[in-house]
Amino acid sequence: MLDQLKQQLKELQETEQYKVFQKDNPDIFLSSCFFITDKIENQNWELNFYSPLKHKHILFKETVEEQEVFQKEEHKLEELDLDEVKISLEDAWKTTETEVKPHSLAKAIVVLQVQEKVIWNITYITNELKFINLRIDAKTGEVIKKTENSLTDLRDTPKPSS
Repeated sequence: MLDQLKQQLKELQETEQYKVFQKDNPDIFLSSCFFITDKIENQNWELNFYSPLKHKHILFKETVEEQEVFQKEEHKLEELDLDEVKISLEDAWKTTETEVKPHSLAKAIVVLQVQEKVIWNITYITNELKFINLRIDAKTGEVIKKTENSLTDLRDTPKPSS
């Protein structure tokens, strides 16, 4: 499936829309790829580019969309080199499925990105309303970080009445 992603990137870079935008914005680079799914077979990759000069994400859809970069703390985004990915999405997905047992998947958010190293960042949203996030090294397959939260953890704590 990595070959499919590489092919999608190549096809995008050959479009007139990309070439025109890239000519006017030579600083842009691929920063991440993601999709949301309920099955690994259902992949509809979004390719995120980044412009350091504008500090904006760039998405190529019907039109070119420039979006604000959401970061808790501003830090330099790094270029995603798909040739550095050695662990397939299928293997990262299997690792995630093993780590989230016995929970059942409702949706998953899959991101391939650079956070000091290239990682698969997979968040499972379970039918039990839990969010389980795994960050897996895309070169070694090692689980770098695992977090688990419940939907109830995200709600605001009510303030005591006076």
